[in-house]
Amino acid sequence: AGLPLLLSTEAAGQLKDTVRVGRMKGRPGMLTITTSDGVSATTRRLVAEQALGELRALKRARANVTLQAGARQVVRMTLARPLADDPVLLGRQREMAALKVVGSGVDASAVGTGKTISSGRALAHRASTQPRFRGLVVAEGRLLGQWREELAQGAPGRGLAPLAPNLELLVVSDDRQIAGQIRRFDRELGDRPGVALVPNSVLDRYPSDLQAIPWHLLIADEALRYANPATEAHQALAQVRFGSVADCWLLTATPRGKSAEHLDVLVGLAVGDRAMITERLNTREAGDLMDEIHAHRLRVNYGPHLVRVTRRDMQAWMPEVRPAQPLALDADPALRELLEAIRRGGQEAYRRLLQVLRELKSIEAGSAMYKRALAELARAQGVVLGNVGTFVTASCDPAALMHSKAALAKALVRQGLVYEATRGGGDGLPLLRGVVAQTLAGVASEEQALVFCDRVWCLRYLASTLRDRHGVDARVADSSIGTGEFEELKRRFTAGEFPVMCLSPIGQEGHNLQTASVLVHLDLPWVPVGLEQRVGRAARPGAARGWVQTYIPYIRGGGIEHVVSVLSPRGGEHHQVLDSFEGVPAAESTIAMQLAEITGQVAEARHAQGFAVSAARLRVASAVFGAT
Repeated sequence: AGLPLLLSTEAAGQLKDTVRVGRMKGRPGMLTITTSDGVSATTRRLVAEQALGELRALKRARANVTLQAGARQVVRMTLARPLADDPVLLGRQREMAALKVVGSGVDASAVGTGKTISSGRALAHRASTQPRFRGLVVAEGRLLGQWREELAQGAPGRGLAPLAPNLELLVVSDDRQIAGQIRRFDRELGDRPGVALVPNSVLDRYPSDLQAIPWHLLIADEALRYANPATEAHQALAQVRFGSVADCWLLTATPRGKSAEHLDVLVGLAVGDRAMITERLNTREAGDLMDEIHAHRLRVNYGPHLVRVTRRDMQAWMPEVRPAQPLALDADPALRELLEAIRRGGQEAYRRLLQVLRELKSIEAGSAMYKRALAELARAQGVVLGNVGTFVTASCDPAALMHSKAALAKALVRQGLVYEATRGGGDGLPLLRGVVAQTLAGVASEEQALVFCDRVWCLRYLASTLRDRHGVDARVADSSIGTGEFEELKRRFTAGEFPVMCLSPIGQEGHNLQTASVLVHLDLPWVPVGLEQRVGRAARPGAARGWVQTYIPYIRGGGIEHVVSVLSPRGGEHHQVLDSFEGVPAAESTIAMQLAEITGQVAEARHAQGFAVSAARLRVASAVFGAT
């Protein structure tokens, strides 16, 4: 029980003979129950499930109970029953859809477990009970066609029925006045339910126009783009959410990006709690999230507003994701010389950055010299980050440096070091590209493969090598192709017309490519978001095979080891907060299975190189992942 609070005369009159129930600010899964004995008041904090028993007892005692709006929503969501008779939903998707019908929150379900499906069915169920229902779906422009097809037609090839056949759909176009399109759609619907599909670009540029009518439910896909309150994307969505939306669901398999504070921002945005967005007390006071107890306490504080369907929940309908196999290669002499030259350049740039930081401390803030020093600091930081990118690119495929605009990369090309490294692996190819191409050629006759890399030229060189050296038809999907061409490429790949598709970041989120059963990471992303999204392109219901196998080829002592040293600790927190809380062991967690073995290998390498602190952090992450 909480400590009693002495009340003023006015407050005593307000609370007389009433019990007030509210949702705790910053911790939306907690309810506060305030009672008064006339001169003092006592407030108790309870988890939503525990508070239900208290509320029932108060009801039996015929107490005068007042529930604030936030508390009513938490109670409704806690009492929501799964949509057991829904003919489309599977397993825990029924629970998720029921929550979306009655409340707001973040759907952090694992990639491929049906966020779109449960959202579509929630729209259909809500439309059947809400008069003149109006819904708003915001997604990346390349995915809107997929949303429209699955809502209206389903996916017959995968046995998926239409998700919301009772809805009229409008795809909002940016070539006409946005508010006019929405108002006309609303007038023509009359009493019929309807949903507007809006590309991210329209939300970012025209948030005021999207408030032309009030919306019952907003669903925003790939919601990690809204995690930074300083961005236009966040501010635009917040304007619409707080200005004209009753309930909101944000969809992202990885709500934790570089910082755990993103969880507070996204949940606060979904439930309409500005204090969560600005103060972020839940994560700031959570402690070390690599500790299972701290991570689980964090999740409890979110209650039903942060929910997740795991691969374990859907394992009856999904392929097995096998542990990723790292393929470690020793650098050839030419590549070793190139990487060492990049290290020297990077060390010089880092020393310059430290020097600028020291000088900045001795300069008076606000002076003209201070402003010049800040500009020099930004330049030095840019050089350091550019050198890190150069190091990672050279480790993946040194030929890609010939297209880089980084000063260090251009200098290395002029010195001839890059050219030598492009031929040092034997047979006139870079080492890693030659091995990956040979591996893919061996599996392409029986299985389809997806190759992921954030560096477009690495993908283009690999696809060219597969075609020219091995006769394997490989295609690249990057930002140089239009939406229509990309959709045609997807159609041909899923129809089995070619065996290898190389995907840059534009194709790594939201697309259904489950005919593939082999995944190759030419590089690794810096945050768990990209890794889980990549695996989810193939590991989804309706997969062509019963398994998905992943390979991570990398050069020992190269840039990928550095990425792993940053990615794995973040992945450890991701597992503890999201999967471990749901009872999923590391052996069944996507992130853990992708990173377990390579994290152990890199930890040993860092220890041998004398980086004791980095090695220790990696060993902790490796233990979280269940590696021995």
